[in-house]
Amino acid sequence: MQHLQPTTPRRHLLRRALATTTLLATTVVASLGATGATGAAAASASAATAGGADARSSSCRTDEYRTRIRNVRGTQQIGLTRVRAVTYPGRTTIKKGQSVTVSTDRVFSAGVKNTVSATFGASAMLKKVVGIYGEISGRTQLRASIGSTRSESTTVSSSTKMVIPGGRSVAWFRGYRVVGGTFEYSWCHHYSGMPSQVGTVEWERARFTTYGYRSSGGQRCDVKAYEPVAQAAKRAVCS
Repeated sequence: MQHLQPTTPRRHLLRRALATTTLLATTVVASLGATGATGAAAASASAATAGGADARSSSCRTDEYRTRIRNVRGTQQIGLTRVRAVTYPGRTTIKKGQSVTVSTDRVFSAGVKNTVSATFGASAMLKKVVGIYGEISGRTQLRASIGSTRSESTTVSSSTKMVIPGGRSVAWFRGYRVVGGTFEYSWCHHYSGMPSQVGTVEWERARFTTYGYRSSGGQRCDVKAYEPVAQAAKRAVCS
């Protein structure tokens, strides 16, 4: 005898489909929620790791640490090392190469703060600072050397022949383009009680002075000066 399967009413089929859809949606949301929680946990762990790396970045080894330099700022001006005004009562001819004795107006050195010199090689430090300053400012031809203008000659030679009318003055000079400013440098500071060769990165502020091209000669006080060092000399001694 043939048995007939009972027919499921359409209403029941629709209800079952809706229940299944709701279950799947709930499962998907739960799954996404779990994934989001996992992602958030991973992000937190990553941030914690990054934070730990930043926190550890302040520690250093005194035998391996290399000094860094930042925040190099400088201002340029003209520095006169020799300048003197000479008034010629009568018509005078100054030959090319003729020397005139001048007095010392200002003495300066190119260098860095003494504390930096004591901690690191001053010459190497200044060279690095000047290099960074040149990159930032676009200026070149700066001398990264340690020295003093005190030992310069007290005579200045004329680069051209000059005929000076009577009663006129000439500013004889020697000078440089000077750059003075500040910078920050880091070093590995070992404190008492810390493990051997382990320290903390410290930042210190220091000053530097360096100079660029040199110019010398004679500038008539009654004639317009075009070169920057000659202009400074004229302003300094010409009334």
